[in-house]
Amino acid sequence: MKRINIQLSDELAGRLEELAQRKEMSVAEISRRSLETYLSRFPEKTATPSGLPTFNLGKPRRKDLKETIYQERATQIGR
Repeated sequence: MKRINIQLSDELAGRLEELAQRKEMSVAEISRRSLETYLSRFPEKTATPSGLPTFNLGKPRRKDLKETIYQERATQIGR
């Protein structure tokens, strides 16, 4: 086992000590179990990205963009 020192607020330390007395467990055992539970809820990151997928569509061609805008405006005016 490895020893790790942490600092807790007085309130949190008091609550932890009271719980340890009620459960007849050591503070260290409660801390270990709590950390195991927390770490099981938040496992290590996987290799897959969690964000939205991105696609490389290349650069837009200016000529095509201008033509598309012109055609859309022309059809709107013609309505």
